[in-house]
Amino acid sequence: MAIDPTFLFFAFQPPKPDAASALLAFQTAWESAFIGAAAGASGIGSGALDPAIAAMAAGLATLYVPIGTPVSAATAITTAVTAFWATLLAASPTVFTTPPPAPIIIVPGGVPSPGLAGLPVALQSVFTSNVLVKDPAIATAALVTALTAAMVGGTILGSIPPAPPVPIPIL
Repeated sequence: MAIDPTFLFFAFQPPKPDAASALLAFQTAWESAFIGAAAGASGIGSGALDPAIAAMAAGLATLYVPIGTPVSAATAITTAVTAFWATLLAASPTVFTTPPPAPIIIVPGGVPSPGLAGLPVALQSVFTSNVLVKDPAIATAALVTALTAAMVGGTILGSIPPAPPVPIPIL
């Protein structure tokens, strides 16, 4: 899984026609990276990410708050990515589909990417560096690296009955 830098470049480079366009570009970058993901033989079904992307959108909406209400971009993006993971893991049986014959039974739960814990610091570093360097290409590459770290390494839970559920890496 990897984020397409083209979408991120658009999402974070001014000028934007409106906040919704920037948010949609970010969500599209994230979703397009996850579309090809699989956990074992279980792939992501068509439209299955919609609830997780909606949860992400709610977190991203805090980036554009009324003047006088400061919100850190790093905090808002981390909140959005955390909401995505929470929704994805809770809905994993409907997100990840196993083609027939379906020997693997997916159950709710799992573990988000270990890189999620370091995302706020990584993003703050990217944003601080971007203010100093002012190079969109460098900033976009650093942002792709930070976000990819928060995307890879997660697991869902699944089993081949009657065995108990075990972690299955999302690749």
